[in-house]
Amino acid sequence: FAAKLEAEGVSVAQWVVLRTLYDKKALNLNEAAEAVGVDKSSLSRMVERLVQKGLVMRQDGINRRTLRLMLTPSGKKLVPQLAKLA
Repeated sequence: FAAKLEAEGVSVAQWVVLRTLYDKKALNLNEAAEAVGVDKSSLSRMVERLVQKGLVMRQDGINRRTLRLMLTPSGKKLVPQLAKLA
């Protein structure tokens, strides 16, 4: 599974983030870190890579605590395709 994901340009850890966000409309960084089971700094690095790939977007709030994470349309389309690889 990991090799199949890598062929699509996504790591297993990034897949977990994508799958978690797929089930939710939007999560803040704390909620997402708790749902994925990693610390905020690790999640932040993963999210940055996913943002660069155009799969996740950040919606700014009034401060960093209200930052929301959500899938882009490309991310929403990719998750079911990756799920078939499992």
